[in-house]
Amino acid sequence: MPLSPEPGIAPSEAWRALRRDSQILWWLLFASLPGIFVVSCLLLAGALRQSALLPLVTFAFVAAIGVVGLRIARFACPRCGKPYFETWYFFQLLRRECAHCGLRRERGAPHPTHPANAG
Repeated sequence: MPLSPEPGIAPSEAWRALRRDSQILWWLLFASLPGIFVVSCLLLAGALRQSALLPLVTFAFVAAIGVVGLRIARFACPRCGKPYFETWYFFQLLRRECAHCGLRRERGAPHPTHPANAG
């Protein structure tokens, strides 16, 4: 079942949202290990007294990465409406074109009868 692109959203807006979510995901991935390391060092040094803090910080990073990752995974192709990054058997987050219709990333969704597509 295709994920239809949100009605009324231009392809440029869809790509902008995907870029924003991708940047958030990369920032979370890069910040998670140093953030967890700093909290664990503060716990070991005795600066923080709550032993439940490390699992909470770790869970917060994992949950945030999961939520943003799911948003990216569910991105619908502006042209065909199917999941951009996945087929029924494979998921590739770094894909540069739609897994179904071949739309290149950051391109619009031209109408199939447009003169530029003829031929």
